[in-house]
Amino acid sequence: MRSLVLLLLFSLCMSQVYARNHAPYIATKGGEHALVLPSAMRQALHGYDSHFTVWQQHDYLPEILKTFRFTSRQAPFAVIGDFNGDGRTDVVLQGHGHQSDLTVCVLSHGRGYRVLQIGSGDMPIAYGDVDFGLTTCLKLVKPHTLKSEFEQRPLRLSTDAVDMEYWGKASVVYYFRRGRFHMYQTGD
Repeated sequence: MRSLVLLLLFSLCMSQVYARNHAPYIATKGGEHALVLPSAMRQALHGYDSHFTVWQQHDYLPEILKTFRFTSRQAPFAVIGDFNGDGRTDVVLQGHGHQSDLTVCVLSHGRGYRVLQIGSGDMPIAYGDVDFGLTTCLKLVKPHTLKSEFEQRPLRLSTDAVDMEYWGKASVVYYFRRGRFHMYQTGD
């Protein structure tokens, strides 16, 4: 009996180690949240843009951080979910390349990953300053039906999606369907 218990404990520990090495997650250390990506996702990002860097928690407006609900699947700069409905984990990231602000998705594709650009813009000015910071953040949206006064029809989500909130302004849900991301405005 003792051998069986030890074997079960070992299997549980190994499965957690395996999951940590093969699935992205949000880690917390000293009050800072950071994204941990498996090597296959890091390689896909590097192949897409070798200068791409994920924004960090301290890059965001303090007002956003005060109310943001951090989990192991979401931080202002990353949302982890299954966006294409294949049962494998994907991640949407907010970061920057060499000269522009980028929102990208590392999407499972076959046995590997591909990177799709969701949006881009000018580099923020004075990000990381105490009085300033990034004014957009990402949030996980679970499958359900969305209704918005800004859209003509409800949106039925059958997969995870990501909400990009523009602090004090608007919000848009990005959802993956038919090989690409689409927008559904939810706030103004």
